[in-house]
Amino acid sequence: MSDDAPKNQQSWLNAHVENLIGDGNVSHLRGAGKRLVLDENPYEPETQRMANRVMKARRRLPTWIQMKQELDETHDGLLSRLSRLVRTYRSQMADAQRANNPALSVEIEAWWKTACQLFRDSAHNYNRRILTYNISVPQGFDQRLLLNADEEINTALQRHDAGVSVRWDS
Repeated sequence: MSDDAPKNQQSWLNAHVENLIGDGNVSHLRGAGKRLVLDENPYEPETQRMANRVMKARRRLPTWIQMKQELDETHDGLLSRLSRLVRTYRSQMADAQRANNPALSVEIEAWWKTACQLFRDSAHNYNRRILTYNISVPQGFDQRLLLNADEEINTALQRHDAGVSVRWDS
C-alpha cells in the first residue's frame, strides 16, 4: 500500500459524502418536513419499555443515571478537597520551616495524617457507592473505577512538589 492511500481514501470519502449531501435538498426523503418521533427506542428491551415510559412521564431519570451524576459530583468534590488539603499542608509546613519551629512541624504532620485518614474514609464510602452503581448499571454501559485514596494522595503531593498547581476544581 502506498503512502498516498490514506489521502486517496480521504478524497474518495469526501467526494462520496459531498455526492450524498448534494445541494442540501432532502425534500425527496421519506418524512421530510415532519417532526421526528423519538418516543420509542427500538433497541430498548420490551421488558424495560413500560418502566421507561412511566419515568419519562414523571420526568424522572433511571436510578443508575442519577447515581452516576451523584458519583461524578462526589468524585470531583473529593479531589477538590484533596487539592485544598495538599495546598494547606504544604503552605503550613513552609511557614513552620521558615519560623524554624519543629514543634509546629510535628503538629502539622499530625494534622496531615488525620486529614489523609479522613480522605481515605471518604474514598472508602465513595467506593462502596461505586460498587452499588456497577451492579445496577445496565449491560453495555461503562463501569466506574474505584478511587485509590493513597494513589490520589501521592499524586497530589507529587504534583505540588513539581510546582504544578493542584487544582481539579477549576
